[in-house]
Amino acid sequence: MVNSIFIETIQSFSEVLWQHGYQVMFAMSGYPDSREDELVTAILARRPEAIYLTGVSRSLATRRRLATSGIPVVEAWDLTPAPSHRN
Repeated sequence: MVNSIFIETIQSFSEVLWQHGYQVMFAMSGYPDSREDELVTAILARRPEAIYLTGVSRSLATRRRLATSGIPVVEAWDLTPAPSHRN
């Protein structure tokens, strides 16, 4: 959260979604796969409208969970030919 562009992105993202009737739930893993796995599992249990993830590197278990969730997934801040929700 120390990178100002990250904070500006989250603020803008939240404001635009709020204007369209959505609320943003924010969680930060610090990138370790085990922590992200736990966070994604907790978030999916709440059945959100969509999930926005930073980066594209995730564990196979999380990739499978996202792919079978039926929830739209956006991966940002990196490019990949194999998005997590397509496994």
